[in-house]
Amino acid sequence: SAFLLNRSSDLLVGVIRIYGELCMTNEFDYYDFYEIMELADIDWENEITNRGEIHLYYEENELLEIMAQIVRTMALLQKNHITHRDIKPQNIMIVKGRFKICDFGNARILKREGMCYQRIRGSEMYMSPIMFKGYHASMPKVKHNTFKSDVFSLGMCFLLAAALSYNPLNAIREV
Repeated sequence: SAFLLNRSSDLLVGVIRIYGELCMTNEFDYYDFYEIMELADIDWENEITNRGEIHLYYEENELLEIMAQIVRTMALLQKNHITHRDIKPQNIMIVKGRFKICDFGNARILKREGMCYQRIRGSEMYMSPIMFKGYHASMPKVKHNTFKSDVFSLGMCFLLAAALSYNPLNAIREV
């Protein structure tokens, strides 16, 4: 996340803020690493789950506003050659009504755009078809456009939010 701070102050609007880091040894002489970050109200997956339990579907204008916020941030990331590589509702936090992307542990700054070989990263449910196929073929790398894979993952997030159910996501995976 430190590289984000140096790239563009506009990114900070849609990216969870990291205030500091802490590394401590625990009782087993292992290191525990902590990030001190902006306090979120909830992550998007939990909000979707909560809405699903009471059948409180998003209205079209709500989904469009959420999409606008996240897409603006992803466009700025792409403009700065940053690919997230693990877009999923658990990595989108809600802070005072604002949707913010977090967990840049798999993110990379790409030196060139377009198709390139990249290690398979991300969460299986949200992987693009080419990544999903490579994952199930036990391929360590696949040739794909990581920005397009991020967009596919975001589309899966919106399908989950619109349906308040994993059923459509599972159905797509069966195809």
